[in-house]
Amino acid sequence: MENEIMKEDRAKEILDKIKENIDMSNLEEMIKNNFISWKYNDSEYRVRLLNRIDKDELYILLVKKLNSLLVDIEIKKESELKQIYKEKRNIDFDEIDKQIRKLQNERLSVQLKLGQAISEKVEESGLAEYRRQIEEISESIIKINIQKENLLAHSLEKILEAYELEAKTWLALDKKTDGEWKRMFNTFEEFRSFEDDVLITKAAHYNLLIQIK
Repeated sequence: MENEIMKEDRAKEILDKIKENIDMSNLEEMIKNNFISWKYNDSEYRVRLLNRIDKDELYILLVKKLNSLLVDIEIKKESELKQIYKEKRNIDFDEIDKQIRKLQNERLSVQLKLGQAISEKVEESGLAEYRRQIEEISESIIKINIQKENLLAHSLEKILEAYELEAKTWLALDKKTDGEWKRMFNTFEEFRSFEDDVLITKAAHYNLLIQIK
């Protein structure tokens, strides 16, 4: 039970960190010309969409990483890990997915009620309760998904996915120097050894957002 509580607390901590690092209300204003820029410690940074040269570099990195993972017999695919969890820990990912779908249906039901209430010009106090329920359900879905991701974090697919996101952030992160934008790190090794987690975390979050814009 204690481990489950710790996992839930960790999930909430990650969720709060994401909210803290991204001001969603200003996001549309920040995304201009396919990049997001911000100031940090008196310097200006940006993340941008990858160009063709960047994508070629990324492809080579991913091929090399995949090849190294495939020869390591200790690294399991997601399907193999799920079977191990089910047999050894009684954790059924099909049941977890059912729980997520149930919550998603509950959220949709409340969203429909909110839409109906808005059309009927219900007072703001009534609308606020529907919005509170939607936010609460959404946070529950996020927490369960984070816990699910944590369980599978060491699968081959997730390792490669995390590596890809990290590499994309390295390739997309620029710093303004003498009035010109330049890639902040020349090599992936420089990026991975950089110790300012606040800057890298913000760059990673903004990079995720701009990729799905």
